[in-house]
Amino acid sequence: AYCLGVLITFVAMAFATGRVSRMNIVTAIRDLPDEAQSKRRSPLAALWHWLFPLAVTAAGGYLIWQAYTTRSLSLTMIALSVLLYGLTTLAGRLLELTPLRNETGYTLVYTLLGLGLLLIWAPPWYALAPQLAPDLFTWDPAQAPTVFTIGGPLIIVGAILPIMFNAGPLSAVLAALLGFIPSLRPVLRTAIAYPLSTRFRTGMTMVLFAMIMATVVVMAVVIHTTQTLLQLDPHETAGFDLRVSPTLLSFFSPVGDFAAALANSDEAVRSQVEAVGALTNQFVQARVAGQTGGTDAAWEGTGFTGVNSGYVQQAQGIYGLQARAAGYADDAAVWEALRTRDDVVIIKPSLLEPRRTFALFATGAARERVAGEDQAGAASTGEPDTGVVITFDDEPDGSGGSPDEWRSTFRLTGVTLDGGTLPPLRLELATDGEDGVRRTHTVQVIGVLAEETNLAAAEVLGSEATLAHLRSVPVTGDEFYIKTAAGADPQAVAAQIEGAFVAGGLNASVIADEYAQRQRLTGGSLQLLQGFMALGLIVGIAALGVISARSVIERRQQVGMLRALGF
Repeated sequence: AYCLGVLITFVAMAFATGRVSRMNIVTAIRDLPDEAQSKRRSPLAALWHWLFPLAVTAAGGYLIWQAYTTRSLSLTMIALSVLLYGLTTLAGRLLELTPLRNETGYTLVYTLLGLGLLLIWAPPWYALAPQLAPDLFTWDPAQAPTVFTIGGPLIIVGAILPIMFNAGPLSAVLAALLGFIPSLRPVLRTAIAYPLSTRFRTGMTMVLFAMIMATVVVMAVVIHTTQTLLQLDPHETAGFDLRVSPTLLSFFSPVGDFAAALANSDEAVRSQVEAVGALTNQFVQARVAGQTGGTDAAWEGTGFTGVNSGYVQQAQGIYGLQARAAGYADDAAVWEALRTRDDVVIIKPSLLEPRRTFALFATGAARERVAGEDQAGAASTGEPDTGVVITFDDEPDGSGGSPDEWRSTFRLTGVTLDGGTLPPLRLELATDGEDGVRRTHTVQVIGVLAEETNLAAAEVLGSEATLAHLRSVPVTGDEFYIKTAAGADPQAVAAQIEGAFVAGGLNASVIADEYAQRQRLTGGSLQLLQGFMALGLIVGIAALGVISARSVIERRQQVGMLRALGF
């Protein structure tokens, strides 16, 4: 930020130096606008003077066409803003050819531009447009950051432009309202006249102050919302209260199977525990069994989480299913099969979504190729396969690793969920064990989770017995979670577990406390930033007040003359 500020300062100094070097001495002494510059404009500059608004208008028209084809409301608003700027700039160029004074032309153009920006961005079009024209516009919540980031500054600019270019009538109204205090009128006229003599500088100052005020208000709303509305989602914890994890001391006396060790611990500890969830993560290679291509079908990477009975006990009360395989009457039957069998799995909905690939400025065949629509017939459209195709998925980096290191590329394409019924679907899973043996296992997909958020990080969930077919080492769990008994204090239970396994160096933490601590850290950081921005706003407003006061004090003679004339 410092380097950018210095760079902007040097650019402004270079621009000011260039303007001063071409200054007309007579107009400078008499404080007149240097209108002769327009007469000295080079042919290339004169050509650009007209080509620029035409190019902006054409760009706005192209964006409107893109918005019409994609039915994107946010892109439509951006396109209308670009088109509005191009048309108003072109209107200004045309007004320069008329006998109308430049000042009047600028007032008309920038007032229309400001009001147009307010009309485009201020109303809640995200709610109105889909209702007024459902066939033309669709609203996706993913567009909200774009509308907020671009719309906020444009609303501020749209509000300031009419004020700056109509300040004369507004100041007259203000002076009339303050007419009952004669001594204030000359001071008011002088204080307003000085900022209006340089509209661009004054307007930029108002924009900066408005942006800071808007940012401070938004941050205050975000902080308040974060602290009051956001709560720990049960989908993130599966209803568990405690997280048990090893520490550095666990290296000297590791606890291999925590669930089994806890079952053999003291009755005082076991009585405080209702369920123990164990999750074992494994990176696997997968493909659809029996698909076209047979054994030559390509393997692709994905994550597999083996869960124990304690996790299933909690999960079936938290996570719903959007689709089940035939033969399973309800969700409980699916979870029971997942707990007891070693040849079934459930998957997250992300496995049914297409890969995160899109085409930028693509037409015809390229757009159809990326969207996966009629790959064979794309070339028959007769349009060139042009555009930049961007894919976010990376290749898998081998077996093993933590969920944060997985690069999942496996997707189930062409699977449709008809009325909540999952068609017959079997997967082949494979791993390369530490002993050098490649293990494969075939499983049936019997359910699709309704939501992506889950305590398990992997996209494929199965029992520990299923995962045992794919591992060269025993399945003992990588993550452990505890559901405390009814009426038990989670903090007291955490202390008892740490005391019972002090030799193993285990750490038991309350999940709700961890979440609250993260919220406090986030809120503290946001409040610190809000304080710095509020301090900058206060200093800036004080500086603006000093400038306005100096503009009056340095003009005591003008104020005296206005008072003598009866103001």
